[in-house]
Amino acid sequence: MDENIISQNQSIENWINSSFNTELNTEDILPIKDFTLLWNIYEDRLFNRDYHYSKLKEVILGTSLIDNDIDECFNYFKERYVFGCELRELRFSKLNLHPNSQELLKNYFLNSESLNVNEKAYCVAVIVKAYRNNLFHGSKNFVNLNTQSLNFKFANVFLKLILERNINIVIDQGNNI
Repeated sequence: MDENIISQNQSIENWINSSFNTELNTEDILPIKDFTLLWNIYEDRLFNRDYHYSKLKEVILGTSLIDNDIDECFNYFKERYVFGCELRELRFSKLNLHPNSQELLKNYFLNSESLNVNEKAYCVAVIVKAYRNNLFHGSKNFVNLNTQSLNFKFANVFLKLILERNINIVIDQGNNI
């Protein structure tokens, strides 16, 4: 293998920083790299590479969850997108959600005290999907990706939890490849 190609691949972060005048660092973008791997497994194994919201409901309902499992992620995203009894409209709008999902999340966030664990998980899953869409379709400004590290850390916690709780499906799907 050409050693020059290997050394070029090892300095992608440096190349991006110098070419685009950014300040990305490994620590900040590692959760985003992890997210890409976790999302790949999540969509492949639990959605058979055909992610849609009706299937999401099936996955959430079929996942054995208790309140403590999802509360940390749900509360993080609620605090991120809600202030008091009001949505942080500018931040919320940057999720670029479909209008139906946008209304559902607004209702869930603003009435969260009555939500069950599956509704909380669905809410988090919709946000995580929005992060995926924004990341892979260029809506997330790559110059500022280092400021998104914490968001992706919580997204990763959620994806890993859902994968772990569905490990038999994840492993079985892998054996069918």
